[in-house]
Amino acid sequence: MINNSTTQSASAPAVTLQPKTFFRLMLVGFILVILPLMAGLWILFIQMDRQSIQMQATVNQSAAVMETSRLVTNQSLSLKRSAEQYLILQDRKVLARFQEQHDLLKQTLSTLSEQPIDSAMRANISGIDKITQELSNSLDRVEAARSQLVGQQPSEIQPKPAQLELLATAIEKLPKQASAFVETARDEMVNRATTTKRSLLLLLVILIPSAIALALISSTLINRPLKKVIAVIRQLGEGEYPEDTTVGGPRNIAALGEQLHWLSEKLSQIEQQKITFLQNVSHELKTPLTAIREGADLMQEQVLGKLNNEQLEVLEILNQNTYLLQNQLESLLDFNLALTMDEPYPQVPVNIKLIMDKIIKKLHLILRSRQISIENNTPPAHIVGNQAQLESLFENILTNAIKFSPKGGTISIQTDVNNDGIDVKIQDAGPGFHEEEVTKVFKPFYQGRKSPNSHIKGTGLGLSIAKRYADLHGGKIEIANSAIGAAVKVLLPVNNLKLNHETTKPI
Repeated sequence: MINNSTTQSASAPAVTLQPKTFFRLMLVGFILVILPLMAGLWILFIQMDRQSIQMQATVNQSAAVMETSRLVTNQSLSLKRSAEQYLILQDRKVLARFQEQHDLLKQTLSTLSEQPIDSAMRANISGIDKITQELSNSLDRVEAARSQLVGQQPSEIQPKPAQLELLATAIEKLPKQASAFVETARDEMVNRATTTKRSLLLLLVILIPSAIALALISSTLINRPLKKVIAVIRQLGEGEYPEDTTVGGPRNIAALGEQLHWLSEKLSQIEQQKITFLQNVSHELKTPLTAIREGADLMQEQVLGKLNNEQLEVLEILNQNTYLLQNQLESLLDFNLALTMDEPYPQVPVNIKLIMDKIIKKLHLILRSRQISIENNTPPAHIVGNQAQLESLFENILTNAIKFSPKGGTISIQTDVNNDGIDVKIQDAGPGFHEEEVTKVFKPFYQGRKSPNSHIKGTGLGLSIAKRYADLHGGKIEIANSAIGAAVKVLLPVNNLKLNHETTKPI
């Protein structure tokens, strides 16, 4: 009887994932990476703003110094001319004008001295102020002496005071000193800009490695556990049940690892129950099916009495369907057996050519009914393996090729033997595989496109069994489309290879 008992599985661990906490963790990692860059941008902004303010202040100071020095020069020249005129005319109006110009010049000199000028220019300004003051005193004395000569003729022209020559010399120096000040300010701006540029480059050199280091730390703390989770999920999706599902990292991700461990155990139990169920069903159905076939064979052989044509036709249909059902049950048994094996057993030297000949002979009725020919080019090469499994491997591939081949088509079997092993390519003339089917055809129970010309029905286990047996023999199986249909390639490693270059003729 079928075992209906179920295995009690452990309940899911009482772990509650907190999406908000996980989101906060990701946010903290992002902030840690972006924070140095934000700090660098802020420092860059402050430096550029400070540099701009300093440059604007320097430009304004340079303009103020140039303008004030030009004004001092003009006022000093006007003052000098007024002094010379007074010494010639000895007119009080000219002297009054001189005094007004002197007061205005003193204000301008005071304004210029407030600027951040160098010591040489400051000394020259102080000298101009002193010279003009002495010149004013000298003219006051001339005017006082002239006032005592009331009603008399003015004295002869007064000699020029020495202050006039000194003033001219000081005025001549002023524009050059102002230009030197502007050049010095310009050089200082260039130096500050260069220093700022170097500081910013140094800042970038520090920030970029810091950001990369923080990104690596974030990747280690968050991304690596997530990659482990993704890898475990992918293994579970491919039907593998890893024992190690421990996930490190933050608490929430570790909790996700515990959930995956529970899920892996649960799926493993379900898979074992499925295998047990298929084994029990296959064995228990095979026994009554054998009895049905034997009874049908006795009736078809008319052991129990003579039958008419209609009765024989019904028995033929019964035999065909019981044969089909038996093949499907045997496929289930082979699939279960393949899942439980780690290596083929028993292993003996197997002749690939004889296997191909045996399979083609077994399928000759189907080939004849479909008018399909086979071009078999398989040399008598030996491989150490399980003969029954290798026969099942190539029979499933060839049956699949017949299923999708058109009526009157041709199936080509090309076998190459080299140092790497035996490379068998079975090429049909059917529609080929769709791109989305290539990654699915080896999955158990997968049914691809149905062939409208085929009467062969299957369980979807043929290529799954073929791949499993290829894996057990250390080989591999691949799917390839071509211009004339689909090709299945099987590569099997060989031991003690014996090769005879005889080939079989096409059937």
